[in-house]
Amino acid sequence: MAQRVFFNKVQESIYHDQNISMKDKIGGYMKLCKTLYSDVNQSLETYHTIFYRLLHVPYFDAVYRTLERKLSSELRKLLDEELSTMLLSTEETHNGKSSDSVVTRRVSEVQVSQNDAKNLLISSILNLYFCVQRFADLKVNLVFGRDTQTLAIDRYQDWFSRSVQEWLTLSKAKLEARIQLAVQQDKLLNSEDNFECSTSAVDVVSCYTQIAEFWKKLKWRNEEELFAFSLKLADDICQSAVLYTDLLHSKMKKNSYFDDEGQFDVQKPLCTCLNDLEYIRKMLVDLPSKLNLSHVISAIEQRHNIESEGNQPTHFHEVFQSLIDQALDTMKSRLEFISQKVSDRMRPDIKKNVFHLCWSPEKNSVHEAIEPLIEYLDNNLLTLYTYLLRRNFKCLLMAIWQECLEELQEVVKTTEERNAKFFSRIQDALVILVDFFNADDKGLLMEEINCRLYTGLISYFSVQQLTTEEIICQFYKDMIKYQSQTDIATDNKFGTISFRTHYDRIHETLSVEVNSCSDIIALDSNGLSDPYIVWDLCPHHIFSNYPEFKTSIKKKTLNPVYDESFQCEVPIDDMQRDGACVRFTLMDYNFVVKNDFGGEAYVAMNSIPGVFSPVKAIQSRRMSQLVFMKPQTIAENPNLVALTQRTEDSLAQDFVSNREALADEAQIKIQEYEAMTSST
Repeated sequence: MAQRVFFNKVQESIYHDQNISMKDKIGGYMKLCKTLYSDVNQSLETYHTIFYRLLHVPYFDAVYRTLERKLSSELRKLLDEELSTMLLSTEETHNGKSSDSVVTRRVSEVQVSQNDAKNLLISSILNLYFCVQRFADLKVNLVFGRDTQTLAIDRYQDWFSRSVQEWLTLSKAKLEARIQLAVQQDKLLNSEDNFECSTSAVDVVSCYTQIAEFWKKLKWRNEEELFAFSLKLADDICQSAVLYTDLLHSKMKKNSYFDDEGQFDVQKPLCTCLNDLEYIRKMLVDLPSKLNLSHVISAIEQRHNIESEGNQPTHFHEVFQSLIDQALDTMKSRLEFISQKVSDRMRPDIKKNVFHLCWSPEKNSVHEAIEPLIEYLDNNLLTLYTYLLRRNFKCLLMAIWQECLEELQEVVKTTEERNAKFFSRIQDALVILVDFFNADDKGLLMEEINCRLYTGLISYFSVQQLTTEEIICQFYKDMIKYQSQTDIATDNKFGTISFRTHYDRIHETLSVEVNSCSDIIALDSNGLSDPYIVWDLCPHHIFSNYPEFKTSIKKKTLNPVYDESFQCEVPIDDMQRDGACVRFTLMDYNFVVKNDFGGEAYVAMNSIPGVFSPVKAIQSRRMSQLVFMKPQTIAENPNLVALTQRTEDSLAQDFVSNREALADEAQIKIQEYEAMTSST
């Protein structure tokens, strides 16, 4: 009874005026909660100890239970009835329409005023929430029923649910307005590490941090609402991050950073914009931690009795991650776009300096020839290294490295008058460029430098420094390597060949036995073939005096059996040559027209049993099996590309012409075979 009297007196002292506003009424309840908290807490520290120790009477329980019932009843009335009515009337006014422009303008002014009032009201309600939360947390001090009994105050979050929804909506609008204002009033800030960012980035990150900290303080318990509210908050933050990214992008475009005309030099404002985006990107990466999303996901999974299978994320986790990933992808594309634009703007100067490198007089050393390019890059990269965050610097550095490689490739592949010395100088210059961009691992790492374009250029330069004969040998080395990488189970499109080979070192005699073929493609319209095998020794400029060897023709079959043996005398030195090989070619016999090509296979001559040591009887009888391969086109083989460019070399042109004709014929036969099989 005494507690009720105390509650009523406190309430009357706060609400002496019955016509007070909702905002003042909420303020009054805040005072009430604080007064009750103070009184109950004092009773816990003083009277409860005395009563419980002497009389075993839980004084705190009696006081707290009485007051929490009275307080809960008052708060429910305030928040469920009066507040809902007020918020609803605000929405109806906001959604009202009028065709009269004057009335519309006045309504708009009223709406702005009401929005401000609504912001203040929601802010007051949430301050009341924390007062109630503080009072509700005193439940842990109950002696009896603390964990087993449900009190009225336990449902306090239900009363504030509508207000939290309103807060989320208002927070998004305020956040977007704050971002737009921050970008408009941007100023540079210097950090201790010389990395520059702007006030807008700091302001935006500060807003995110405040929102995240406020959300954690709410300690929302209802799993369904916790998930929905957290999802809405994460989505709003991600959308605002994309908004900030777009605003900065538009600002850079307005300041002519993306124009294709005029002299371009890397400047501090450009670095600042990139750093700003990186700060926001880092914040998004840390968003799950800032919003404690692991707890949110765990709570909703337990609510629905869902367990993740192994390390596979659940649907709830994927929903959050999808939101964040979409925003990160947008920011990444913007950063990559800006980096590419910067490197594109630098390209004319890079092109000019690369041209100077390639056509510098031979009396100048490679270091002298590449000096203008290094100096230009150094001047711009120094600014980037000084003012950019590490991740942004690496991103831009990679884009500029790609530009240098593309320009180098363009110059060397479109220049007609070249020799081995020319390519040797360019390769030496490329080594200097690698050292410059790596900078003792302060720049790009070697695995980043070794991109496809770089390795392709290195291979191209290496091939171009060889003689035509050496390139042809390299072609066969590559084909032998490619053959060894084929898999009979997965690469068996043209069929396979079974054979035996061995070498007699004493008599310097190579023995080849063609046993059979399996699952070859049908090269005739009847769905079969008339196959035979041609084998020869390659390269032909080394084995020019050796004939081609042919098996008999087997009619109308896709699995011919030959069991035919051949022998020829080959010096041991030729057998041990790197790149020397036996080539098996599958052909289809035609009585009238030209015979058809059906595939080829290669075996290295220095891998044949007996070449390096006397052959054993069991080795000479061992069967080998290879997959027939489709010939590579010129574009697929750097050796053929190099030979193509030697227009004055008849050996090179003849070799390329033969390989090109073979590749074209194979492609035609594949298309015919696929058309025939699809029709049947």
